Amino acid sequence: MKRSGYILASALLSLLLHALLLACVERFLVRAEPILPAMPDRPMSLSLVNVDDLVLNKPTLRDKLLQEAQDRLRQAAVSGPRVDAVIEKQDLALVNPDVKVRLKGLGDSLLKPNLADPPKAMLPTAPPPKILEIDGDALPPDRLALQRPFQAKIERFDLPQRDLPSLLPPGPLQGGIGDTFDVSMRLGSLPGIPGLRGRDVDGLGDDPGDAGRRFGPRGGVPGLDGLADAGKQVRNTLGADLEMLDAFVTVSVVVFPEPRGGGYFRADIAPNRRSDALPDVAKDILLVIDHSTSISGAKLDQFKAGAQAALQCLNPKDRFDVVAFTDHPTRCFGALQPVTPATTEAARDFIGRLVRGGMTDVFGSIAPFVEANNPDPGRPLNVFLMSDGNSTVNMRRDDDVVRGIVGMNPGNVSIYSFSAGRKANLFLLQFLGYLNRGFSLHEPELTDFQAGLVRYLSTHSSLIVVDLRYQIPGGLAAEVFPKRLPHLYRGETLSIFGRYPAGAEELTLALLGRDGDGRERELLFRRRFRDCPEAGAELVQHWGAQKIFHLIGQRTLTTDAAAREGLTAQIGAMAKDYSLYVPY
Repeated sequence: MKRSGYILASALLSLLLHALLLACVERFLVRAEPILPAMPDRPMSLSLVNVDDLVLNKPTLRDKLLQEAQDRLRQAAVSGPRVDAVIEKQDLALVNPDVKVRLKGLGDSLLKPNLADPPKAMLPTAPPPKILEIDGDALPPDRLALQRPFQAKIERFDLPQRDLPSLLPPGPLQGGIGDTFDVSMRLGSLPGIPGLRGRDVDGLGDDPGDAGRRFGPRGGVPGLDGLADAGKQVRNTLGADLEMLDAFVTVSVVVFPEPRGGGYFRADIAPNRRSDALPDVAKDILLVIDHSTSISGAKLDQFKAGAQAALQCLNPKDRFDVVAFTDHPTRCFGALQPVTPATTEAARDFIGRLVRGGMTDVFGSIAPFVEANNPDPGRPLNVFLMSDGNSTVNMRRDDDVVRGIVGMNPGNVSIYSFSAGRKANLFLLQFLGYLNRGFSLHEPELTDFQAGLVRYLSTHSSLIVVDLRYQIPGGLAAEVFPKRLPHLYRGETLSIFGRYPAGAEELTLALLGRDGDGRERELLFRRRFRDCPEAGAELVQHWGAQKIFHLIGQRTLTTDAAAREGLTAQIGAMAKDYSLYVPY
């Protein structure tokens, strides 16, 4: 009896204590102290950004505009002849109203002709449209019973609104008449004003030499040091006189300053309209297609269609060949050929006959062309590789493949890899491009591959400056990426990402390369950071992604175990600091 009382008392006491704890638990949680000390001025991120998305496959505004223009041109190429055929068949051809100019007088009241008044300007007009066809199935019987003339059914097709000519005012069919402007000529110059000379125009001198010698500011802001030193450094390495590149490119810089000083910057280098004066650099092209059994039938169809369409993007100055590979390469011509209708048609037939079969040796199929290079070392070689990057014979580690290709690259071979679908060795393909002055384009959807390949090759047809290298004095070069620039194409923008410390006032850039005539070109540029427009905070992540890609490339190329461990730790720390996901 006494034991039962103890048990009952213990149970009641236990229930009382649990009730007391439940009542006070919220108060205890509120008063709990943080385990980690507070970290002021540190942004929080709730999601990670894939480092690939910030470095690879990132279209610029220029790329988007080019894509829209190319889509319009493709549509016009299809619909234009059909519109012309309809206009010609219906005798609707209209002459555009031309502006006319007539000589009204010469000198001061000398030989003034008494000219008749010109016809007044008039807009083109056209009759109102007529109903060409009525769908009888959509009309009631009483409407069909009405008397009306019928026309034979004609072929119709739909055209986008933007491809049709503008609607003209109603009236008889007639062309427009342009306006006429009277001009007169003066003998000599205005009183008290000397004649215009070349040196009076900004950027023009009396010397009729190359435009690159005449245009573009060389010093930027007066009174700042460093620009001449940068140019002197690169001249010492070349030992030759340099032509100016300033006139043919536009350089813009945006910055993201940090609250405690310093910040991040991006410098964009884009060819401008004057770059049309620079001749194209003659180059060599290899279209390398993987048609092994590891490539699905649908993917091979995309590879073939993309390669055939890409043949129309070749520059007339180029030489090219098509290489098909499984466990060994097979060339279409056996040697580089000029771009002619006959060679492109032969290449198109060669690509069309490819079928799946055999094992895959990515390294053995690319290495011979990188190592052998070109008989003319002055011509850059672009290798466009279409593959999933998965070898099934003579397999090597990805690092060994990249290291081997980089080791045998004489410096003027660029590798561009193109892949599609979900089964692709993105690490191998991306770093083959990144470390060999190229690029990697991956389309997750197979249906997007052909358009992506053609779009990329079309914007990389006109090469204007090769072997680009840059120097940035002032202690900024260590934190500038990428370390090695690709070649400069007429339709492409090159971006350089950097970080500047507190106290740095300006960016000074010396860029050198070789043009289509073999002349060395130099660009000298400087800009105060405080004068640059500010970018968004995403610039910080972009710079972090560029540096991580550089570190991964360095880790790929080194064979020292301790160095690899140190680089891996640095990559992990940066990925954490910049909220980046590194899939390697």
